[in-house]
Amino acid sequence: MIWALQSRAVPLRERLATIHRQTLLLAMTLVFVLVAVGMIGITVGARMQSAQVQARVLADNLSAAVAFGDAKAAGESLQSLRHEHNILHASVSDVQGRVLAAYRRAGEGAPPPATPRGTTLDLDWQRLVVVAPVTTPLGEAGRVEIVVGLSSLYRDGLWLMLAMLVSVLVASAAGTLLLRRLSRSVIDPLSALTQVAREVATSADFAHRAEGSRIVELDTLARSFNTMLDQIQDR
Repeated sequence: MIWALQSRAVPLRERLATIHRQTLLLAMTLVFVLVAVGMIGITVGARMQSAQVQARVLADNLSAAVAFGDAKAAGESLQSLRHEHNILHASVSDVQGRVLAAYRRAGEGAPPPATPRGTTLDLDWQRLVVVAPVTTPLGEAGRVEIVVGLSSLYRDGLWLMLAMLVSVLVASAAGTLLLRRLSRSVIDPLSALTQVAREVATSADFAHRAEGSRIVELDTLARSFNTMLDQIQDR
């Protein structure tokens, strides 16, 4: 839009208002993108690390149950996950891949297919799957698989974005007030000087004088203009 305005004469007030709007829009877009990317990266990383710790602790607690094939004890251990609202599914299987026990949060559908052996982490936009081996003194006896939902991450992100939007609106209001102050202190004296120059040009009355300003550059311009009128009037 700035380039379009440059093709025609526009008031300085309009030019400053346009620059203000475009600068605010650009800054808001950059902040939204940077915060969104940073928030998602940090939150997903933290949730991933937390899920890996949970899976390792659960695998340690299940080592005896898996070693003896105790499905009841394994199921009771998995029920401790009901206090973790982000965990949607969990299962424990032996080294042959037979599932000894499984957990599903109330209201959740069927669990996703088991991850291939050798995979310890799987991530998409809806869920995070973490796999931890169940080990005994004799070696690996099975594995624990936890499925963590990411919906709360997006919900928290939405609230953060709304808070940012409110902050941007407050900043926009403050910027508008500052722009108005700039208009009164800079543009109004320039407009007055322009008006005096227009009156001198149309009426050829060199008795008009421009008022001074508390801004050094504008005051110098007004004094120089008045000096020029004095010289013309003296001739």
